Amino acid sequence: MKVKSKPPLDSIPEVVRALSEANASLGENGRIVLRYSGTEQLARVMVEAEHDSDVQRFSHSIATALRSSIGA
Repeated sequence: MKVKSKPPLDSIPEVVRALSEANASLGENGRIVLRYSGTEQLARVMVEAEHDSDVQRFSHSIATALRSSIGA
C-alpha cells in the first residue's frame, strides 16, 4: 500500500496494536512480515496462517492501521 512517509513501524500505535493482536492469535501457527519497500513509498504486508480467514482478517486489520496513520 502507498504511504506518505516511512516512520519506524514500531512507533505507530495503531500498527503495533494490530500486529500484537495478530501475533497473539496466530502464535506458532503463522507469521507476519511487515516492511517498507526500499525503492518506493510502499508498505508491504504479508501474513501466513493455517486458515485463509486468518490471513484475510489480519492482513486487512494491519493494512487498515497503516492506511489510517500514514496512508497516501
